[in-house]
Amino acid sequence: MADIAAQLAASDTVLVQAQREACRSAAVGETDADVAAQAAAAVARTGELVAPQYAGRGLVDGARRQDIRFVAAYGSPDRAADQLRVRRPLASGPFIGRSGRVEDSLDLVSATVQGATTSLRFALDPDRGAFMSGEGPLLFAACAA
Repeated sequence: MADIAAQLAASDTVLVQAQREACRSAAVGETDADVAAQAAAAVARTGELVAPQYAGRGLVDGARRQDIRFVAAYGSPDRAADQLRVRRPLASGPFIGRSGRVEDSLDLVSATVQGATTSLRFALDPDRGAFMSGEGPLLFAACAA
């Protein structure tokens, strides 16, 4: 959890969740079979999603844009590196469980791994989406179905 806090320390707003809640808050397709099938197909192309021990979101407010970072802690550096490889492609393309494309709301700026922690940082236009509530489908931050 300290690694999550360190990576989100510069954020204006932070949400940190333990595994069960982190998985629930980003879940895709729980109530829609078509969305669940789309998510399963996307994950089949990239690799298995593994639940993090902890996950967090941090928002940095700017005058015209915001940055949002999704950080996840895994059990080992190898697992974190593998999950970054799996999740990075899910951070672009169809926004499964939402409308449009991921890039319509979130522009991936960086994808990094530090020790056993991954970080996906996006530029966010605040007029195009809100992602700090911890609610709503986010396949790149989700867990295995």
